[in-house]
Amino acid sequence: MPHDFPSLAALNAAVLSDVMDGLGLREQAMKPFVRPLDHDLQLIGRARTGLYMPVYQVRDDENPYAVEIALVDDLKPRDVVVLACNGPTDRIAPWGELLSTAATARGAAGCVTDRLVRDVRQIVAMRFPVFHGGIGPLDTVAAHEWSSAIPGSNARASRCAAATSCSAMPTASSSFRTNGSAK
Repeated sequence: MPHDFPSLAALNAAVLSDVMDGLGLREQAMKPFVRPLDHDLQLIGRARTGLYMPVYQVRDDENPYAVEIALVDDLKPRDVVVLACNGPTDRIAPWGELLSTAATARGAAGCVTDRLVRDVRQIVAMRFPVFHGGIGPLDTVAAHEWSSAIPGSNARASRCAAATSCSAMPTASSSFRTNGSAK
């Protein structure tokens, strides 16, 4: 199903949340602790979901970044990276300048995570929309294991990161929209 993102961009997050409620799709709003880095930026696109799970060591033969890099390398224009980490937390920052730069190069629309983000000054200067559960300089090594959503699944991104507006689609992606003015 093609998405008419320009038409959706004209609507604010509160209106879309009300529409989702009217369709019986409740609890589609972000948790109050998930905030935009820049309130002036709008975020709308298809959700590409990933899930982090706690781990306490990294095996010598393991690259802890391999799956998250694969997700970013596979981004398409208008994709929104949605990283669920069971936040809020002070343990990891799964998103920063390097992934923002790579996502921008692929035409991604932004990132939403319920965990920390790092390199805030650089991301804001890029004008790359990021919603976060806090700010901190931490990394993901030895803190969490990564799992990317399975292509072709109908998993709802709202269950992964409690997005402002999110609905299941009959494709590998879910529709996602939020904007910085949402309070």
